[in-house]
Amino acid sequence: MYCSNGFLYLETGNRKILVKVQHCGIDMHIMHDMLETKAFKSEYKQMKEVAGKRFAIGSTDRLSPLSGITQKLSGYKKFLAKFPEYKDKISLIQVCWLAQCVVHV
Repeated sequence: MYCSNGFLYLETGNRKILVKVQHCGIDMHIMHDMLETKAFKSEYKQMKEVAGKRFAIGSTDRLSPLSGITQKLSGYKKFLAKFPEYKDKISLIQVCWLAQCVVHV
């Protein structure tokens, strides 16, 4: 791994792979408006019913090999194995959507 002209690269064999990082923010006004919609309130009610009295961890990810869902589920499983007293007190609600990629050549 090395930096050149402000970019981060990984080298493997005879290949150089450019690593890009992008930060994003949340527009609080849009988020507030979304939380007030009937659709959100309906989804929230359904999630509360699924979780019951358990503490719920919610997550949403694109369904792709690079999104880390497998690692997240593995970590959750390891957490419950290490701390079995939380098994009936916590729920993971994972929502995924299909990744669609369009490549223009």
